[in-house]
Amino acid sequence: MLFPRGNYFSEAAVLGPRNFYNFHTFVDLQLKDRWVFTADINLFWRLEMEDGVYGPSGQIIRFPEGSSAHEVSQALSLTSRYTIARNLVSTAIYTHLRPGRFLRETGPSEEIDLRD
Repeated sequence: MLFPRGNYFSEAAVLGPRNFYNFHTFVDLQLKDRWVFTADINLFWRLEMEDGVYGPSGQIIRFPEGSSAHEVSQALSLTSRYTIARNLVSTAIYTHLRPGRFLRETGPSEEIDLRD
């Protein structure tokens, strides 16, 4: 992919779409005519144990050495979208990414919060 979308899985563009099993589920709630609230969760596991984890650009961010774990991370996102006018939408997003066993065993593994 020449120009990959950075926020492939969520607005917190931390992980790229390589070497993953990904489970993604969400619920949309129509609160008012113009207001929608979405809650979603992404769970990530490594597909190939001999391969690492990649960023959105395709660069490897964690090599496979140091862990035999499949679990990479979990991400919870909350999104609020309000339609102001036909072509004008206001969006507020919160995403929390929790490192899984693989990330904890292979280097620094802080939890990440994105508020946008």
